[in-house]
Amino acid sequence: MKIIKIVIFLVLILSVCSCSKTTPEFSSPDYPIIEKPEDNYQDVSVTENQQATTIYYANKKTKKIHLPSCYYATKMSESNIRIEEDKNVLINEGYTPCGVCKP
Repeated sequence: MKIIKIVIFLVLILSVCSCSKTTPEFSSPDYPIIEKPEDNYQDVSVTENQQATTIYYANKKTKKIHLPSCYYATKMSESNIRIEEDKNVLINEGYTPCGVCKP
């Protein structure tokens, strides 16, 4: 009789433990999560007497055009960076705009 009570107790404990559902834990993604900059964000500071010029960083390996503040531009090695003021020159050479900073 004692063995039956122990078996019933164990079955109840196991059924209670298996019924409690836990939410799975996901690890963070391998890629960085980048938030969109504010709407009034300017990549280049300009004083009253200066004319606004934008500088583009082009990755020689990936053929992508970035703004200097782009996360991916900051991760480029110096040997892969090409600096241009005219985006059209880069586009004519086969470079494409970055999908993150959208220069």
